[in-house]
Amino acid sequence: MSDLNELRKEIDRIDDEIIKYFNMRLEVSKKVAQYKAEKNMEVLQSDREREINEKIKRKAPKGYEEHFVKLFDCILEISKNVQAEMVSKVEGN
Repeated sequence: MSDLNELRKEIDRIDDEIIKYFNMRLEVSKKVAQYKAEKNMEVLQSDREREINEKIKRKAPKGYEEHFVKLFDCILEISKNVQAEMVSKVEGN
């Protein structure tokens, strides 16, 4: 069995990657918000959200689908909040 400290180090490395990619996703979300603001589009795009959830269900490892959906629900909620903030700033200018 692996040493607990080694396993924790591996989790830390994975967490670092998650942070890196989540930040990248948020940066793209800001660009989406800019686009939506310029086109007078709503932040909430229910069809797109359903599409993402269906994709996640298909791609998630068997038995973990609901966990992945919950994770992406949180990611989408944060992305919508970031977009709403960006749209407000753009509209305020």
